[in-house]
Amino acid sequence: MMTTFPEFLRRRRAELGLMQRRLAEAIGVDVPMYSRYEHGERRPKREQVVKMARLLETNANELVALWLAQQAHDLIASDSLKVDAATILQQMLGKDTSSQIAPTTREEGQVMSKPAAITSQPVTGPKGPGLVARAKSGGRLPLFVNGNAADVMRTIEDASIACIVTTPPYWALRDSDNEGINGITSDDYLRMLAAMAAHARRVLVPGGSMWLNLAGGYGPEEAAMPERVITMLVDQLGWTLRDTIVWQRQLPGDHPSTGMRSSHERLYLLTPTDGDFYFNDEALRKAYNDVTPIKQGVYTPNVWNIPFKRGSIEQYQVAPDQLYRLPILATCPADGIVLDPYCGTGTACAVAYNEGRRSIGIDINGELVQRARRRNEPQTLSLFG
Repeated sequence: MMTTFPEFLRRRRAELGLMQRRLAEAIGVDVPMYSRYEHGERRPKREQVVKMARLLETNANELVALWLAQQAHDLIASDSLKVDAATILQQMLGKDTSSQIAPTTREEGQVMSKPAAITSQPVTGPKGPGLVARAKSGGRLPLFVNGNAADVMRTIEDASIACIVTTPPYWALRDSDNEGINGITSDDYLRMLAAMAAHARRVLVPGGSMWLNLAGGYGPEEAAMPERVITMLVDQLGWTLRDTIVWQRQLPGDHPSTGMRSSHERLYLLTPTDGDFYFNDEALRKAYNDVTPIKQGVYTPNVWNIPFKRGSIEQYQVAPDQLYRLPILATCPADGIVLDPYCGTGTACAVAYNEGRRSIGIDINGELVQRARRRNEPQTLSLFG
């Protein structure tokens, strides 16, 4: 007999010897409310189901699928037309729902794209010393590595990175001269970031965090990409969204064919869990005050007016130092290590170095990595100018 969602919760919790209080605290409810979930009297939210999957040591996607099926069952089970409804539902979903959900109507011959195969399976790191050991052996100078972000992150030790600050390549927005991003589908882009995020969860120290700077384009799919990325991270991979910063970049010359010119991007602060994380309010406030003076005692706003700047490197736009400086000072302690999995010309690492932090930068574009290394090389003083 097929296990129901409430039955699975009760049985799995008993198998692991967990108290109801443990799961209730993890998903932010009291014990009586959680008990109602186990007895089918109330229905948890999707993000709560993802969090429960981690504690119950089960696949998040499978538990969410069971949760969805339970909702459909509860809606029609007691109705006299339940058999007819179930038959129609099966037809609407299609025979093979594991690989593709078919819409109720579509034009004949139209090809529907498959959804991204996003999983939350754990990943492993190096058995011995990895990149962090290399970074520490080289003093405070940034360590730059050429390669795919997820592949290189496999060589980073567990629980060794204080914070991740990065600007992933913008999907379908501009030519990034990057073989890892140009021409890939939106689902492939999501899978790329999911693979990076899986290792990010592993390498972050307890209380660590990740900042993602994301921008959308002008087409419907491009404009929705930042929200799709965050929804994937939160709903499917179990990350917790802590804050969303609007970066007012005021970059001229970026015009759509219709509508309004985009003048902002979003910077998302996420953590692997919903527990406590390192955040230095005072350091952030002082750093922000260097950008825009604020009154004593006033908290830092989440709209940052930081002008974009053109890089001295031809054809490349370089994010302003302050866009990385504020997150690094807020979420990386003085002895912490900063990671940028999509480092480009190395701005985040340069800022980390200037602020006394070690850092690791990764990029699939070998030319950009070389530029980042040259940019961060110690300057030799000359007596002749």
